[in-house]
Amino acid sequence: MAKLDSTTIYGDLTVNSNTNTTNLNISSGATVGRYWKCNDTYGGGSWSPIFETISFACSDETTALAVGTNVITVRIPYNFLLTTVKASLTTAPVGSNLIINIKKNGSSILSTNINIDPTHKTSKTSTTQPVISTNTFSDDDEITVDIVQIGSSTPGTGLKVYLIGHQN
Repeated sequence: MAKLDSTTIYGDLTVNSNTNTTNLNISSGATVGRYWKCNDTYGGGSWSPIFETISFACSDETTALAVGTNVITVRIPYNFLLTTVKASLTTAPVGSNLIINIKKNGSSILSTNINIDPTHKTSKTSTTQPVISTNTFSDDDEITVDIVQIGSSTPGTGLKVYLIGHQN
């Protein structure tokens, strides 16, 4: 993590005494609008971006999922650097994995799709973890989700997708 040089970066510091954190909102330069967190109590150490999550539901909570392309379309609200993707379900698939793909402007952002193992409700515990191949997004990029596989004997329900990263 790089230290900020106060001669070239300007911003507003806010201190939260309840959580012992100091946040810096950069107000000029190449990173306008990005929020930063100090990694020590007094603000003199290293700084890192504050991570945020863009999440969306791809189905209702109770209807069995079906294989399909472009099951949801959303837009990225600002320039974004993606670091992690996750998915969760209300009901776990049975028999085989639930597999989904995420696309940016029609092209996959994953070289290994998101998997949710049978009887699990989250991709976090999956034996096959997703691999991100495209991690930069521009304001208003179109994101779509494809459901590739739903489980062989019982499909999952209540699919949600989480894009985790920071403004870029």
